Amino acid sequence: MKKILLSLIISVFFISSAVYAADNLFEYYQERGEQLPAISERSEIYRNIASDAYKGSYEQNVSLLDHLVSIKPIEGQNEGNLGGLTGSAHLPQVIANFEDSLATKITSTATSLTLADGTTPAGNTLSGWYGLTLDAGSSNQEYIIGSCAGTACTSLTRGLSTDTGTSTVATLKFEHRRGASVKITDYPNLTIITNILNGADGIPDKLYYDSQPTITSNEDVATKKYVDDVALVSAPDATETVKGVVELGTQTEVASTTPSGSAARLAIPASMSTSSPDVRGLYIPVAKNNGYLDQGWLDLSEDFAFSGDNTYSGIGIFSGENTFTATSTMATTTTVVVPSGNSDVTNKLYVDDGDSHDVSTVCFSGGLLVSNNAGYLFYGSASSTPELAPENITEMIVTASSTIDRLYVQYYGNNLADVGSVTLRKNYSNTALTVSVPAGNSNLLSDLVHSSLAPVGTKITIYATTSGGGGAGPYGIKACFRMTTDE
Repeated sequence: MKKILLSLIISVFFISSAVYAADNLFEYYQERGEQLPAISERSEIYRNIASDAYKGSYEQNVSLLDHLVSIKPIEGQNEGNLGGLTGSAHLPQVIANFEDSLATKITSTATSLTLADGTTPAGNTLSGWYGLTLDAGSSNQEYIIGSCAGTACTSLTRGLSTDTGTSTVATLKFEHRRGASVKITDYPNLTIITNILNGADGIPDKLYYDSQPTITSNEDVATKKYVDDVALVSAPDATETVKGVVELGTQTEVASTTPSGSAARLAIPASMSTSSPDVRGLYIPVAKNNGYLDQGWLDLSEDFAFSGDNTYSGIGIFSGENTFTATSTMATTTTVVVPSGNSDVTNKLYVDDGDSHDVSTVCFSGGLLVSNNAGYLFYGSASSTPELAPENITEMIVTASSTIDRLYVQYYGNNLADVGSVTLRKNYSNTALTVSVPAGNSNLLSDLVHSSLAPVGTKITIYATTSGGGGAGPYGIKACFRMTTDE
């Protein structure tokens, strides 16, 4: 018996419902400010939905909970206490000539009751939100509002005020015996309607017409469609001095300076502005966060014409062809316009600076060179015994800091079967200035690519050599180079 009782208690308090907010019967009544009714009261409600005897089992309580939460008042009405005259009045349904009686006794605090019949004079089962009068005409007459489904009426608001029809009065709540009369009367419905129409309370739901009316008088209740139509039709087009309706322009209209569209003056939408020049199209440039426009907005491949004064405070690099038709003034004397072609324009500084450079050509010449004595110049004729000439016989000492370049070399009467080379050396070390001479070649050859800096005191020599082999060498060798002083 104890196990059965425990199971019954658990089933009452923990009945879950996947559809509604309340998870069990206890929560359902608690949400409505009511106590959980006794099993005898719940059984009266249960017999309207099932034929088996109610014992409070889990399955029965689930069915009962689903039935209770399915009982809803008409649109715009809520169950529970109606409160005062604060816009919370609700209109109960009215059934003509409805009379019934209590199937069981109720106390003055009960929030549910059971009717003996629960059907209308037309034979329909009660279902909805009703205003009831208990024990009409007696000393304990009481006005009640509640939700009824068949014989079960729940979520009762007891002791309704005879003045407001919405607030409750404790002294107007009474105990009612079994068999007490239950009627659906004009009160409290008429009082609620009167309060609404007099402006003492708010309308609980939207008002609507069966069809769209013609609104003509200032006192007519307007519809949403009428208000929307008036708002658009009567509003003026916006101007520079009048606020009003505008039409959003397309990109083409904005780019073409089109003033008006099909219905109103055109406005530029934010979607046509961007600070990112990589978004190509008809867009309005907007400054970046630093307040400047991105350089990418300009097509730098186009020609630009500057007719006014232009000041360049940074480094200017002109890599293409540039034509200056007027006097160009450089802001600093250290700026040098270096020409690269004979027709290039330069500035006075370059010309004046060029006057201080001394450009000279230096040549060395020697006699017979044989292939098995690489690295030296010999003097004498081909028929005489060669005389070894040391490398320092060509030595010269630089007296002013200079740049050496443009090395020219020519062998005269070259009969060598080997490849020869002539290298300009500084302090007896090779530089990049060198000329390779093919076997038997007597043409003028050159190295016009490389150059070498020679500080004051540098010893310059010419170093001639062959790749080896044997045989008679050229009768003469001549090597020349350009020396430009840097002072």
